[in-house]
Amino acid sequence: MDGTSENSAKEIIVYLDRIEELDEDEAEAVLYIEDDDDDVREFILPADFLPADADEGEYLTITISRAVEKTRAALDEARSLLATVNQE
Repeated sequence: MDGTSENSAKEIIVYLDRIEELDEDEAEAVLYIEDDDDDVREFILPADFLPADADEGEYLTITISRAVEKTRAALDEARSLLATVNQE
């Protein structure tokens, strides 16, 4: 990782169509995303990821960015495990 785009992020506007109850403690949110070609894609997310005040019929913003430090830590751990295995 060269670090050139560590601060890049992408915002996606989604439409919260409905929340479906799966059982007593679990629900999923059915979201629609319109892409650049005006095609609509369905996206399902655990409902507990939504803001507490989100309602069906609303548009929401999802921001996706790289978790650079977490990725670095995972790579460091993998390298450490490989080094340990190679020493055996």
